[in-house]
Order: sequence, then C-alpha cells, then structure tokens
Amino acid sequence: MARELSATEQVNALEAWPIARFATLGKRGAHLVPVVFAECEGFLWIPIDGKPKSQGQLTRIANIERDPRVTFLLDHYSRDWTQLWWLRVEGVASVREGELFGAGEERAARQLREKYPQYQTTRPFREEPTLIRIHPDRQSSWAVREEPLDFAQLQADALLVPES
Repeated sequence: MARELSATEQVNALEAWPIARFATLGKRGAHLVPVVFAECEGFLWIPIDGKPKSQGQLTRIANIERDPRVTFLLDHYSRDWTQLWWLRVEGVASVREGELFGAGEERAARQLREKYPQYQTTRPFREEPTLIRIHPDRQSSWAVREEPLDFAQLQADALLVPES
C-alpha cells in the first residue's frame, strides 16, 4: 500500500540524501540536471561549484532569471520495490551572489561543506561564490513501505556496487 512520507521522513530525506534532480523551465521546455544540495533555514541551496562546466552562463541560471518556478526531486530506486520512494519540492528559486551573498548564504555554504567531504578537494564555488536558493512552496511524496524509511541505510545501500 503506497503512502506519503511523514514530515519527519521528508526532513530526514532532505538532510541525508546526497543527490537530487533539479528542473527549471527553459525556452524549449524543462531543463533537468543532477545536483548536490543542502537544506538550511527552511531553504534548499544548490552551489555552482568548481567542477568543470560548459562555458558561459549555465542554462539553469538563465532559466531561473527568466522564470523562477522550479522543481526539485529526490528519489530512490531499488530492486527491492518495498524500498522505493520519492520526494518532490516545488518552489521559487533565486540566484544568490555578489551583494546578495550574506550571512544566510555563508551558513548554507558551511552546511554544504559539512555534507559533502568532496569539497575538501573541489572548490565549493566557481569564480564568484554563487548559490541557488529555493523557497519551497509545496512538497509531495510517495513511498511503498509502511514502516518509516531509514535514509542513512538506504543511502549506504544505494552506494554499493550493483549485482552483476
């Protein structure tokens, strides 16, 4: 029997899950990219980090400037279908850089560094520190399993090498 994630499970998923899919609206429709993120002070934060990217303005940034409505999806697939779940957050995004980069952004950047040890060797930002901030408007979710989900265990299981 399917169900919605509890409020506690939604918070736990946003704290523990390492990756999400981030959708913006472009001139030719939806633009979807995988992202790392952190939840901090009621917002979701996505860094524009130092990993190699295409030249020029990123499509997600241009799309947010054109239309700030976004969708953010966390999900888990498993061969064991009792472990399936997803959490979708719809909201309004803004690009935070320059004079908009204040104390809240610094706290979010610190949260990202704590969540992702990879930022010890990869720069957490490109040239100018830039974060995408998502103000959640609506959340919806789905899970198969009736018992509460253990996101830390699901994350550990998801990172295992698949069976051949």
